[in-house]
Amino acid sequence: MFTRHKPGLHHLLAAIGLDVSFERADGSYLYCFNEDGREIEVLDFVTGYGTLLLGHNHLELVATATRFFAAGKVNHAQGSIRHGARALANELNRRVGGDYFTVLANSGTEAVEAAIKHALLETGGRKLLTLHGGFHGKTLGALHATANDRFRKPFGQGNFEVVRVEPNDIGQLEDAFASVDKPIGFLFEPIQGEAGVRPLTTTFLQSAAELCEQRQVPMIADECQTGLGRTGDFLRSHALGVRPDYIILSKALGGGIAKISALLVNRQRYRADFDLLHSSTFADDEFSCTIAMRVLELLDARAIELGCRSGEALKEQLEQLQQKYPAVIADVRGAGLMLGVELATCDSSLGFLLKHFADRGLLGAIVSGYLLNEHQVRVSTTLSDPFTLRVQPSVFVTAEQCGRFVASLESVCEKIDRRDVVGLTRFLVTKNGRVHRGSSATAMASVSFTSVSTASDHPTYFFRDHPMTPRTGTRRVGWIFHLVDESDLAHLDPALNAFSRKQKSDFCQRLSLLSEPIVMDAVNVQSMTGLSVSLVPILLPVTSRWMLSNKAAVHLVKKAIKLAERLGCDVISLGQFSSIVTRRCSETRASELRNSPIQITAGSNYTVVLARQAIDQALKMQGLTADTLTLAVIGGGGEIGRTCATVMANDFRACLLFGSGRVGSLTRLASVAEGLPGASIATDLQDLRDARVVVCATNGTFPSIGAEHLHPQAIVCDLSVPATLRSEIVQHLPQLTMLPGAIVDLPGHECFGIPGFPLSPGMTYGCMAEGLLLGLEPALHAAGMIETSPEQAERMARIAATHGFKVSMPSSSCATLGTVA
Repeated sequence: MFTRHKPGLHHLLAAIGLDVSFERADGSYLYCFNEDGREIEVLDFVTGYGTLLLGHNHLELVATATRFFAAGKVNHAQGSIRHGARALANELNRRVGGDYFTVLANSGTEAVEAAIKHALLETGGRKLLTLHGGFHGKTLGALHATANDRFRKPFGQGNFEVVRVEPNDIGQLEDAFASVDKPIGFLFEPIQGEAGVRPLTTTFLQSAAELCEQRQVPMIADECQTGLGRTGDFLRSHALGVRPDYIILSKALGGGIAKISALLVNRQRYRADFDLLHSSTFADDEFSCTIAMRVLELLDARAIELGCRSGEALKEQLEQLQQKYPAVIADVRGAGLMLGVELATCDSSLGFLLKHFADRGLLGAIVSGYLLNEHQVRVSTTLSDPFTLRVQPSVFVTAEQCGRFVASLESVCEKIDRRDVVGLTRFLVTKNGRVHRGSSATAMASVSFTSVSTASDHPTYFFRDHPMTPRTGTRRVGWIFHLVDESDLAHLDPALNAFSRKQKSDFCQRLSLLSEPIVMDAVNVQSMTGLSVSLVPILLPVTSRWMLSNKAAVHLVKKAIKLAERLGCDVISLGQFSSIVTRRCSETRASELRNSPIQITAGSNYTVVLARQAIDQALKMQGLTADTLTLAVIGGGGEIGRTCATVMANDFRACLLFGSGRVGSLTRLASVAEGLPGASIATDLQDLRDARVVVCATNGTFPSIGAEHLHPQAIVCDLSVPATLRSEIVQHLPQLTMLPGAIVDLPGHECFGIPGFPLSPGMTYGCMAEGLLLGLEPALHAAGMIETSPEQAERMARIAATHGFKVSMPSSSCATLGTVA
């Protein structure tokens, strides 16, 4: 379904099976409906990223909210005394056990902004000390303090500098304090939530407190996630033996009903002028303060102790699970009801798909989708560590609920341990009747790649951690190609043979949004001159159908080209539809590819050469001479068809040019025919019967050609992607000669090791071979897109002969093109 609300996020959720719309909530459960209309109960261990410490729709909070509005209370009376805000400030000061003034805000990131602004005002400093891995929000000031540059860099620099040190590295922290002239303060999370639930040590924080005291700068504790009892103490920093000067609270403070946060500033540091310098329209509202007061009453010592015991028991069970599956669970961390389960990275022994998910930072998301759809348990990953599952149940979580979560996670461990990728991902392609997912894979395919940011921009390396050996002077050639159809999935990961063709198709569609180029193992290719080049195959894990129907295909090809550049490729060959969708880089939308600092080829010139050589050999084998025959070129107005006609027409008695029939086709054909003696435009397919030699060079838009259209003894060279003629025509025309298109015999007989590569060792396609030849002849062309022309084709013929590249001829009358042609 089309959406105008965060379309990239909607389609990302659809891709990983998390596109669920929940209808109601109660306590530790969310409720949605399956496709049969039956209500499904989902155990929620995400709890609003920590906001629902008291669970969903706590009855006391709902009653408090109802009474507030029923009584007609004043909510917004800016510029007056706000009794609720004053009462809340007093209660927060009592609960933290200090002497603090309070500034209220609407969200955690706004409270962080307020803390930074106050510290700037107080100290006059311009350098904030904080930690790698820290996450403090996404408004500009808070974002500047956030460590993850994926969230920070797009927004540029703030008006202060940030000095980051490694968590728990006391020596680095001391060096940082010593090197900064005027620090603003030290901002930290006692447990770094979005970094993967990573606790700070007592000794590190106590050292930080001493350094802050020595430099007379505030120690600023971001307790948005850790505070209010989630970790077993009202404040985690107090449990670690430090008394921060500033305390930031949010999330659970609103009970999942109100949007509220608080900055507490030690009274001795508080600047009275900050009251007027910093303000907010919606802060201090009576409703939010009333709810927060009731939250604090409910989160008494007994409730916090109950939650702490539940968290300790849950952590113990998770640690036991880790000991049972150490290759699946790398670590269990955290305190109280703020736990993290870190999944281990996957190596190639676990198969392509699991490694692909891991390399892309999607393994945790897939696990979350599996748990939701197969076990009705809801977890999510942390924002900056996609391998860590956040486990944040409510304070009222039961032993039964914890046991259910651990059992569902053990199911994940069993499947990964057994390499059962089908069992782990089947929820993406089946309607299991349990959860109704709102987005379709078909609708998902329309979104642009540029609108979605996934957890990792790193490609998958199929065989090794990195496909490159150290440079030894050998030039590198990148070959960009893609899956022909969904059946090719099983070549990448044989386990996927367990899926039906329809399931494979659904799987491809659902994951196409998340597709990134996949780097295959590099192979050295030898010339008979003794020179060699290193071929780097780069797979686009999408199908031909997707490439032709999706506007994002051009963007995906561009990403592959940029990746090839980063890998040190000197030449890039665009295979299959990677050339077609960019119009061989001729369209404005791909114009930057034409100005690439490296050579880019679509392989068209050598493809023309191979077609001509194959036809010449076929004519010779049959004792025919071209000057007595008619040549037909299907797709004669296109780049390859035009060049084939120009190169070959003079050898034949006549040349018939067939076009696609689309707008401008006849004009293009007329332009080609004008310069060729004996050439004419044909519009009736029956005229093909006059041609003994047929070259097909279309991109799948030409009408279907049957046996009734061809000369019974025709020689057909099909260069089209996909093929214009199918091999079964030979069954009806047994004397027909169907040449395999542009296939090359390599002098070194190399095997590329590409799963599903349909050619025998020592053979490859013309598009790849042209890139290899350009790599062997570094002075042949300048950087940028290699144009297709008769002159370039003749030049490619000469250098191919020099290096021993030869056209491959079929051993029978019919050659079948394989899965990656």
